[in-house]
Amino acid sequence: MPHRRQRLGRLGEDLAARYLANLGYHVRARNVRYRSGEVDLIVQGADSLVFVEVRTRRGRAYGAPEESLTARKRLRL
Repeated sequence: MPHRRQRLGRLGEDLAARYLANLGYHVRARNVRYRSGEVDLIVQGADSLVFVEVRTRRGRAYGAPEESLTARKRLRL
């Protein structure tokens, strides 16, 4: 991943973590790697554990972030 994309991705993850923390979630882990892939954030709520895939885009020229999530990635999550 080019350096510029890495910075953008990290910014998106930081913003997502801050947003979820403000909603009362506790960030348990970031960028957890498994044999089958990676999870950007793992957060814990009052009665739930949530696995978060962060998709950061500079604009909508190539579609919405949720549209960039492939079926394969959804299955892994």
